[in-house]
Amino acid sequence: MIVNAIFPFIEFGIAYTKLYVFRKLDHGLWSKDSYKTKKTNMQTYIDIYSGPEYLIHFKYSGMLNVTFVTMMYGIGQPILYFIAFLSYFILYSIERILIAYFYQLPPTFDESMTKNALKILRWAAVFYMAFGYWMLSNQSIFHNFWGYIEDSA
Repeated sequence: MIVNAIFPFIEFGIAYTKLYVFRKLDHGLWSKDSYKTKKTNMQTYIDIYSGPEYLIHFKYSGMLNVTFVTMMYGIGQPILYFIAFLSYFILYSIERILIAYFYQLPPTFDESMTKNALKILRWAAVFYMAFGYWMLSNQSIFHNFWGYIEDSA
């Protein structure tokens, strides 16, 4: 979960480094002139000097992953609530900056992906109740008793 929280920084670092290297290779490693280019086709120039495409389905899957893991195991490990909050805060703040300054203009989406994510998200409460009941009703957690497994051989 901590890796999920810092993954937006890692993703940005990889994407920016890739674009920086391709841009440097395009106008020369030691050239100070940023308008100089080796590209003869306008589309390849645009591909290098515009940001990457905004892939919203990966963002949805990351948020659903954080939500479901937190809901399933948060009763047993309450630190997951703080990590989920940190993950959502980082994702929100980084995405606002990156959408404004780094990514290409996102393609238009309809509300079907959001509605689908909300339908899936409803199950998080069911998992929270089921796993919470299972963890809180487990006697070995609170009474700290154990026993050896009898060897039948």
